[in-house]
Amino acid sequence: MNQSSEKPQRGDIIVILHLRYMDWAVYVGGGNVVHLTSGKSSTIGLSNFFTYLWGDTEATKEPLKDAALGRVRWVCNHLDHKYRPRPVDEIIAAAEKMACNRKKYGAPIQNSERFVNALRYGQIPRKWSNEDPQPGDLIEISRSVFAHWAVYVGDGYVVHLLGSDLPLLGSCSSSPCSSPCEDRNGEVKRERLRDVVGGDTYRVNNYLDYKFPPRPVQAIIQLAEERVGPCYYNVLWANCEHFATDLRYGKRYSKQSNQVLRTGVLGVLGGLAASII
Repeated sequence: MNQSSEKPQRGDIIVILHLRYMDWAVYVGGGNVVHLTSGKSSTIGLSNFFTYLWGDTEATKEPLKDAALGRVRWVCNHLDHKYRPRPVDEIIAAAEKMACNRKKYGAPIQNSERFVNALRYGQIPRKWSNEDPQPGDLIEISRSVFAHWAVYVGDGYVVHLLGSDLPLLGSCSSSPCSSPCEDRNGEVKRERLRDVVGGDTYRVNNYLDYKFPPRPVQAIIQLAEERVGPCYYNVLWANCEHFATDLRYGKRYSKQSNQVLRTGVLGVLGGLAASII
C-alpha cells in the first residue's frame, strides 16, 4: 500500500491503517510521531493484532516512516469542527512529555484514539463558542446576501476589510461584502465586534484549520493591526473573506467568491440591477 501524499503539520492527528485495525498518532515535527505502542515490531501480523486488542502499551516517539512502514495513512483532525485544538506548542510539549514518562496504558483499541484526542484537544475539550472568541479567530457574520468576515484581535475588537455596496443589496456600513460588482476602494478598520455585528448574528468559523496551519496568534494580531487603513478592495478577488483568511493562514481564500464564479450569480445580479435602472 502507498502512503498518503498529504503532508502533516505539527500537532496533526495521523491515522495509520493496519490490516485489522487503525493506529492513531500525533505528528510532532521533524518526521516524528508520538503514539501508543507495545514496544514490539510494527510488522503486520496476528501478534500485533492481539496486542492491539488486549496488551499494555506506552507512549512512544518514533519516525513516522517507521510507524507507518508504507501503510496507508492520512491526517485526521476529526474533531476540529467541534472542539478548539490546543496551541501547537502545547500539543507538542504534552506529546513529548508523554513519550518520556513511561506510563502504561491499556489496549490501544480502547486508548489509541482517546490518547491522541487528549493531546490535540485537551483532557477536557473546549467546544467552539461564539460567546468566547479567541484572538486570531475568524468571525463569520451573517448578512442579507453574503457573509462578512473579520479577525478577532482581543478585548472585544475585530479587524476587517470594508468595501462599497450596490444600494440594491444593502448599505455600505452594514454589508461590506454583499454584492459581486466592480472593483472598489476599501478600508481596513479596527472596531468593536458588537458594533460590526449590529443586529445580525455571528459565529467563530476557522473553517480552513484542517487544511492550512494558522499563523501564530501574535503574528495574526500584529499583521492585522499593521493593515488598518485604506487598501484595495475587489469583491471577487480581494474581499473581506480573502483578507481574513490571509491574516490567519497566509492564504487568500473565499468560498463565497468561488461559489459566485461557479454559479454565475454575477450575471443574475447584473440583470437585476439593469432592470431596476
